[in-house]
Amino acid sequence: MLHKRGILFLIQGGNILAFKVYKSKDEIDVLKEHTPQEIYSKLPNYTKQDKVLIYDADILSYKIASVTEFKYLYTSPEGAEYKVKSKKSFKAYCEENGLDIDSFTVENVQIAEPVGHAIKSMNDSVAKVMEYCGCNKVEFYIGGSGNFRNDAPLPTQYKTNRKETVRPIHLTALKDYLIKYKSAKKVCTEEADDVVQHRMRTLSKQGIRCVLYSNDKDCLANVDYPLLNYNPDKEDIIVSKHGVGTLIDRGKDIKGTGLKWLMAQSLLGDEIDGYTPKVFFKKRYADKGFYKDFNDCKTEIEVLEKFVEVAKRLVPDSIRYTSFTGQLMELNRKELFSMYFTMNKMRDGWCETLEELFSFYGMDIDSLIYEEEVV
Repeated sequence: MLHKRGILFLIQGGNILAFKVYKSKDEIDVLKEHTPQEIYSKLPNYTKQDKVLIYDADILSYKIASVTEFKYLYTSPEGAEYKVKSKKSFKAYCEENGLDIDSFTVENVQIAEPVGHAIKSMNDSVAKVMEYCGCNKVEFYIGGSGNFRNDAPLPTQYKTNRKETVRPIHLTALKDYLIKYKSAKKVCTEEADDVVQHRMRTLSKQGIRCVLYSNDKDCLANVDYPLLNYNPDKEDIIVSKHGVGTLIDRGKDIKGTGLKWLMAQSLLGDEIDGYTPKVFFKKRYADKGFYKDFNDCKTEIEVLEKFVEVAKRLVPDSIRYTSFTGQLMELNRKELFSMYFTMNKMRDGWCETLEELFSFYGMDIDSLIYEEEVV
């Protein structure tokens, strides 16, 4: 009997029998992490007949873990208890059954359904989304350790504003399940967002049809490739056109696609992720101002020229501040926005620095620091 490269050879009666040996799921190391380079060196091959669903599995796991646990415990004056997932749903229940919701006491709890229910819900969700999107192949990516954005010398560290967020009970179990049974890869040094965006761009350039599962607004800043984005919050596919992109005025804020959206995040930052260059602005400037300045830009060059104009208007020539690590930082305007650009730009393989972006469109990034000569 011989065992070589996953094949078991058995000699029986002068005949050689070969059997493929499958690795036990219990032997799969759920803690193993992969660099993006390791992931990109061992990718599946697809044909033009395939359609691939690329999952940001951090988002998938979080959503399923959240909806499979109870968050509130309502107690009636008589002592009857109701475990509830949302206050809105319990209010509707009371109205339908003639109950006075104001007579109940309520406390915040975290009571999970059995983990088997969560796993089944996740598998059902994946099957439903694959059918809706018309996909026959799927890839899952999960965030691991060593995110380079954590080391950026910002005034406050990246995403530290999320530390108080309650972690769903089954979150780790669902991620481990995806690694063991769905060949999910845990990413290190970057975020899962970066890898899924890189996969979307690569497949698009190869002519392979693909859909991204994500509710992250960052994914719509695709510039040199078109994107189909299945948003689980909307349960629908968003078509994000590439190139100059679009802006949408939603009243309280703006959303967008393409280069306009990429530069909106570079100029305004992302307060949800805990970073924004607004702290250095000489005057107030937010979504409404950006929409007014950039909405009418017709080309990518116009967008970048407007970015330079607005950046000079808002930010002094030089900035001094103390980073979250206690380091004294002295940056000019170009260096400041170059740093913030790397925070929101996905590492999809295209123009991953502000200098590369300006160079791609034949512009001089130093225009951010020198003054135009008046003729």
